[in-house]
Amino acid sequence: MKRVPVLLLVVVLLTGILTGCGNPVESFNKASEKTERVNSAKVKFSSNVNIEFYEDSFTAEEKKELGKYKKVTVQGEYYFDKSKKENLNKINFNLAGKGVDLKIYGRKGETYIVTPLLPKILVIKEDDLKSFKMPGNVKMPFGFLDASGTKNPDVFISKEAVGKLSKYWINLLKKGNIARLGNIILSTPDGDVKARKFNISLKEEHLKPALKESLDILREDMISKNPKNAKNLEKVFAQLEKMMDSAKIEKFLYEAYIDRDDYIVEDTVNLKISFPEDKSSGLVKSFELETTSTMWDMEKPVTIDFPAINKQNSMTLDELQKRGEFPEGVF
Repeated sequence: MKRVPVLLLVVVLLTGILTGCGNPVESFNKASEKTERVNSAKVKFSSNVNIEFYEDSFTAEEKKELGKYKKVTVQGEYYFDKSKKENLNKINFNLAGKGVDLKIYGRKGETYIVTPLLPKILVIKEDDLKSFKMPGNVKMPFGFLDASGTKNPDVFISKEAVGKLSKYWINLLKKGNIARLGNIILSTPDGDVKARKFNISLKEEHLKPALKESLDILREDMISKNPKNAKNLEKVFAQLEKMMDSAKIEKFLYEAYIDRDDYIVEDTVNLKISFPEDKSSGLVKSFELETTSTMWDMEKPVTIDFPAINKQNSMTLDELQKRGEFPEGVF
């Protein structure tokens, strides 16, 4: 069976697009820059990923395994206050037919993760991830990375890499074909808002280099954290670049809704990529992404109720690692 790092491709695309997130060009640029500078706000988001595979040559059991990864859904809310260095990410995602709820709290260099997957609140400090390795029972589908000899890589994306991806995609959108489509009344959690609708279309000649640039950013980031696995990681990313070379961008549309205060209060992304049936594409036939993000309460006070942390109700990454595995059936 051909082995393809399907989940890494999903991560690359989701990270690259989602964090990218009078004269129509001037109006959009002004709103984009102002929205990026927001100090505090609340955001509601949802994302759907659909993946089709070439599976004619697979057994019934293999097709069943592939079916677990055909659809990924993510939805949640994100509250943040940059001045206080506080944030809360409430996430529900469904992958491999299983739903998972997470609450991820951030405060001044510490992260607290609350989820039914763990027996206690997981406390992570800034430097903890440098030495963390995935528990032994966490396996990517079809032996991703393990099959190529790379064991337990640090797959966490650094803040620096996320920042580079965000800046790159925002600048790319500013160079696209921007059109104003009129005014609409938009429903938000804060009530109805009058907004100007813009859409941005990008051609394949711009998107394919952008996706490859995203791969380069992630390659550099992952290899810098996994120098012992550099050779095998290079092989994985080389395979992904070959996929991008042969890929066809079927659809890309970005829509933004800008309120009277020049904030982007809602945006959507629609992207579909197809791959030819050859060695460069491996299992993946097509990848489709749809996302929506809505922001409200810009520059208003954000109150986050942090959980009380004590030795009895919390655990560290080191303690999680010593367990040797995540709860049965999670991965």
